[in-house]
Amino acid sequence: MKAVRIHHGISGLLAVASFSLALGAFTGMAGGAEDAHWESCNRLASYAARHVEHARSYHLACSSDVDCILADPSTDCQGMCFTPINRSGLEQMRRVVSYLNKTTCREHRAMRCPYATPSCLATRPVCARGTCAAVP
Repeated sequence: MKAVRIHHGISGLLAVASFSLALGAFTGMAGGAEDAHWESCNRLASYAARHVEHARSYHLACSSDVDCILADPSTDCQGMCFTPINRSGLEQMRRVVSYLNKTTCREHRAMRCPYATPSCLATRPVCARGTCAAVP
């Protein structure tokens, strides 16, 4: 199997952790084939979250607060908190989300996997040391 190195943002990691916690309630009661099913669900959701975060990571540079916006990185696999991104990368991130919804998340839905959304704090986008970030 080929290893892929992907940098995770805080929102992506929180979303994956939230999804894993939601699955934990199901896997605690499951066994055998059901465990494999939930592991497959988690793998698909994690795959989608990593790819959205990877696309976003290319568009974090900024010169001022005006460059940054909050974008919704949620897919049909799982909900995620709004995350900061440079305005110039918003459409690319949306295209990645759309592609994942038509492919990976279609399989996720077909498998009747659970959909989880983390609790999110209200934030605003800022340019901090040349990188788009979110602050309360």
